[in-house]
Amino acid sequence: MNLPDPKKAQEFFEAKMAFTTGPVELEHMRKEGKPLNIVDVRAAEDFAKGHIPGAINLPKDKWSAFEGLKKDTVNVLYCYSDV
Repeated sequence: MNLPDPKKAQEFFEAKMAFTTGPVELEHMRKEGKPLNIVDVRAAEDFAKGHIPGAINLPKDKWSAFEGLKKDTVNVLYCYSDV
């Protein structure tokens, strides 16, 4: 029986999870019309004060349901940190 190679599986999923971008790259993707789903994971109160145009809010209390995430496009999640 051929078992999947765990090392290859790990490399595959690490590559999928390693995608990061910054504000400049995100703006370029938006201007180029690339299909993006911009998800703001900050608290609803902070989202209401201001957010990236077109972003949806997915605060921590909704993370388990994956509300708003899309399978057929790039999901760009952003947040803030006190650190």
